[in-house]
Amino acid sequence: MIRWQGFHVLLLIVQLILLGGCCEPYEAPQPDRPKQVSGWKDSYFGGVHSVAELLLREGESSEGDRIGIKVVSISQLQKCVKTFSEPKTPEAVLRIYRVGDQQVLFEGTVMGGAASLRGSPLSGPEFDLSVLFVDGINTKERWVWLDLRR
Repeated sequence: MIRWQGFHVLLLIVQLILLGGCCEPYEAPQPDRPKQVSGWKDSYFGGVHSVAELLLREGESSEGDRIGIKVVSISQLQKCVKTFSEPKTPEAVLRIYRVGDQQVLFEGTVMGGAASLRGSPLSGPEFDLSVLFVDGINTKERWVWLDLRR
């Protein structure tokens, strides 16, 4: 009887290790910093109309003629992953505001890729923007590479 209980205790310990608290070392792949960005400049490439391409560090902001963008925060660098878990996707909180009165027009958490601005004040006739495209989020060096598109 004692051996059978010992086996259950051992089995419980193995389950706890496999399903919980253990953390395997993980080196998150980081995007390379672009050699240059165009800033607040209209550009056209492959049928895309970009009005700004920016690289901003956490806490930094940049302003064009009418709108500004601030990187409010960037998710933490993930150094380990629990057993049988997927690593978290890097995220950043961005704030887009009107330069004249500092009114926030968009604030949200974004990941790599396209985020639609439809339904926000940015998609209206005053700004005519449709997409905020995040080219990369580097959680180690703490920057976001993004562009605003029409």
